[in-house]
Amino acid sequence: MKIINRKNYIKNFMIFVSMTLGISLIVNVTLLFKINDIENQVNDIFHMQHTINGNVNNQSSNIQNVVNDFKEEQRLISRAIMEINTNDSTGGTVEGSFEWQVKELHSDSEVLFHYTYGEREDYTAIPADEIEQGLFQVTIPLEIDLVPQWEVALIRHSAHAHEEISIQEMEARKAEEQETLKYYVTVSHEDTIHSGEVQTEYLGAFGANYYGTIQTDLDMDDEDIDVHLVHHNMGDLSLIVEEAYLLMYEEDTLIGEEEIELQNKNSSDAMTRFFHLKKVEPFESMRLVIKVVYSNGETFEDEVYHYNEG
Repeated sequence: MKIINRKNYIKNFMIFVSMTLGISLIVNVTLLFKINDIENQVNDIFHMQHTINGNVNNQSSNIQNVVNDFKEEQRLISRAIMEINTNDSTGGTVEGSFEWQVKELHSDSEVLFHYTYGEREDYTAIPADEIEQGLFQVTIPLEIDLVPQWEVALIRHSAHAHEEISIQEMEARKAEEQETLKYYVTVSHEDTIHSGEVQTEYLGAFGANYYGTIQTDLDMDDEDIDVHLVHHNMGDLSLIVEEAYLLMYEEDTLIGEEEIELQNKNSSDAMTRFFHLKKVEPFESMRLVIKVVYSNGETFEDEVYHYNEG
């Protein structure tokens, strides 16, 4: 009798455990489906928020464009549009033409174009020609050096690296300021003078339309210098750098010249040409100058490094 009761007890216990496991499995599966459903809802909310943010950004951009267009329409004097023909240059001088519109113009109004170069504060003023009703134009000579645009990066493995790079950046900013054209327009009638906004153009970049950009990277340490030079052609594909040289000066005395070898000689790509020179030994009072020779025979030089004890 005791044996039968024990068997029934074990049987009932197994049934209870099986039912408990089954219920637990069902609960876990249910929870898993609910968790997946919650994850899907969270993902949907995330994507919806992303879509809303995108729509808001697009609407903000459209509104800003509308506001800018409205402001432009309300301007008495529109922004001047500059055009420069670098294909028709004489002795480094090209003609720059500027056009703009004036609204509510009186028949006896005086329209003047004011311009200056670099850091000069005094502007030259010239009368504008009305080529159509309310549309004005002036043409002025611009002195633009048709030379390559030089870009220099110094990678110096020493404590003075940042100082030397900052010197290069300061010189680049100074050169950019000297080649900057600033201009604006005034409209005067009786005792009233209206002035347009001052616009700025960097003229040095126009030389790149002819000869492209010369990118020079100097990888320097106390033992040697590696020179990487890349010619990026941005205009006439027939004007390419055929030869490149590194000129080494001790102060003002030329003491050596090394050819920077062309790496992609067999490439048909005229847009980019790579040059490389390895293991140049540095010395005190060193000045480094890059010389490039173009396919039309023109030669250009640029100082890319100048040793400075201070």
